[in-house]
Amino acid sequence: MKIVRIRQKNIIPPFNLTGTPEELDNEFIQCIKKPMQTADGILSNMESFMLQLEHAKASSAMEKGKNDKHKKEGDSKSRKYTEAMLKADAYEAEGKYKEAWSALPKVSDFPEHAEKIRNKQEIYEREFAPSLFNNAQNTEEQEIQE
Repeated sequence: MKIVRIRQKNIIPPFNLTGTPEELDNEFIQCIKKPMQTADGILSNMESFMLQLEHAKASSAMEKGKNDKHKKEGDSKSRKYTEAMLKADAYEAEGKYKEAWSALPKVSDFPEHAEKIRNKQEIYEREFAPSLFNNAQNTEEQEIQE
């Protein structure tokens, strides 16, 4: 950045004054006042422009990095969810309900899919851990019918 500033400063032509010593003594300040103010304004604007340009580049790179990071995290997160659900479905097809329940993704990791995960958990729990009360009622009903 400093190299760019130095180059831009060198573009400004030098200010040459000519005249007799008496003329320069009497009118020197008035002659250089306006060109100095103009040059100072140009250099100040150039400096602020360069700072703003650097800031814009940095924030653009940071935003791009953030967006890329969020996108990658989202892709990997959805891929993990899909893989876990496919694995659970595969275990379910084999009749291994305990393994299927264990293969399900955690609700805390995927709150947007919480209802679907809980429904699957309930289904698998009914298969591998039947309720004691339902079994007791079923056996009583069978005894009464006999």
